[in-house]
Amino acid sequence: MAAFRSIVVWTVVTLVVGLAIGAWVYGPYFRITTIEVDGTTLVRPDSIRTWVMHEIHRPRWLVVPQDHSVLLSTNGLADHLHKAINQRLSVETVTVTAPDRHTLHVHIVERQAVLLWSSGDQRVTVDSHGIVIGPLDSKETPQYPAIEDQTKLPVPTVAAIISPDLIKGFTTLATAATTVGLTVEKFILPIPRCVLSNSSSTNPTNSSDVDNLNSANTNSLTVINQNINVLPDENTNSRVGLTIGTCETQPARFNASDIWLQVSKGPVIYFDRHNDLNQAMDAVRRALQDTKNRSAHYIDARFPGRLYIQ
Repeated sequence: MAAFRSIVVWTVVTLVVGLAIGAWVYGPYFRITTIEVDGTTLVRPDSIRTWVMHEIHRPRWLVVPQDHSVLLSTNGLADHLHKAINQRLSVETVTVTAPDRHTLHVHIVERQAVLLWSSGDQRVTVDSHGIVIGPLDSKETPQYPAIEDQTKLPVPTVAAIISPDLIKGFTTLATAATTVGLTVEKFILPIPRCVLSNSSSTNPTNSSDVDNLNSANTNSLTVINQNINVLPDENTNSRVGLTIGTCETQPARFNASDIWLQVSKGPVIYFDRHNDLNQAMDAVRRALQDTKNRSAHYIDARFPGRLYIQ
């Protein structure tokens, strides 16, 4: 009888524990019934709710329900949802949390377009990280600075095509141009230039000459009206043989330095994103106060403290 009672007790305890676990897992107490979505503009909230409800009603491993607020992996669901949205629209982040036992909160940070990028026949918008948001047709004219990519390289879908620093250079330049009252026809990313070879001669350049060439007086502005090749194939002054070529490659475009600005009915202005663009733009503004400079072919503002005008 003692053995029988022990079996009965353990059977009852097992049934009670099993029923408790079953009620906890499959019962309504932790069942997710509400999906909240915020942060969306282009993404439709109702489509997110529908997708999430369909996803969480599929049991994991054919046993564990995913609509259980405790058992659900919110990070896994967020990653899966992020990938699903990015198949059509580019979003920056997707965060899923369970504020209470019946609710899932989905917070979406959409990518905000800052530039219109044109490369060959492709027109896309990109965000502040240089990541493509989506294509545009020829009829759409968003109010973003327009960049003409002279490399004409293919633009990947939902990927970074240029560095965030290059994006910052263009947006800073656009703001600076507006501040000084410059009417911009377009911005240009020229084909990046590369030093293909660098061989020093037997008579090296005097170091003071190099320092004088690269020195910048930020308190004054030197304007040289002449035809000057800033990156010559053979630098006879420094006696250093340089072979300069173009680099029409994805890595060269990604980390490009030169950014150009085409003034409406005016010259092309060359800038280097590594320099102080606001200071360079102010120098250009002062140079354009001279009416003869407004008909120049180009203004090279890539050297702090001085301009080269042709």
